Amino acid sequence: MRCRFHWAILLLIPVGVTGAEVYRWTDEQGQIHFSDKPVAEGAERLRVKPADTYSPVVPPALYPGRNYRQEALDSRAERREQRLRRERQQAQEEKRQRLCQKAREDLQRFNRQTYTSAGLSALQKRRERRDKLKSKIRDNCY
Repeated sequence: MRCRFHWAILLLIPVGVTGAEVYRWTDEQGQIHFSDKPVAEGAERLRVKPADTYSPVVPPALYPGRNYRQEALDSRAERREQRLRRERQQAQEEKRQRLCQKAREDLQRFNRQTYTSAGLSALQKRRERRDKLKSKIRDNCY
C-alpha cells in the first residue's frame, strides 16, 4: 500500500511542474517582475512552454520531392566513371613511359653501331634513321 502511494505522488509531480502559471507585472518604478502568483492588479498571465519540450529534426531522407535512390545510383555511376577515367589515364601514362624508354634504348643502340660505308646515300639514311628515333623520343618523353 505504501509503495502505491509513492508511485501516485511521483506520477502527479510532473503534472504540477508543467502546469505552472507565470505572471508578469510592472511596478511604480518601472521594474518588470515575474511570479507564479498574480501580485498586482495589472498582472499579465504568460504562456510558457515547458522546459523539456522536444521537437524532432526531420532527417534528410524524409524531405519530399527527392529521389534518393536515383541520386545514389547517379553518384555511384559518377564515381565509376571517374575511376575508369583515372585508370585510362594511368594506362596511357604507363604506355607513354614504355614507348619513351624503348625509343631511348633504340637511339642508344643506333649510336653504338658502327658503319663502314662512307657513301653519301648511306650517311643520309643514317641521319634520317637518327632523326626518326629522336622524334619518337620527343613525341613520347616530353
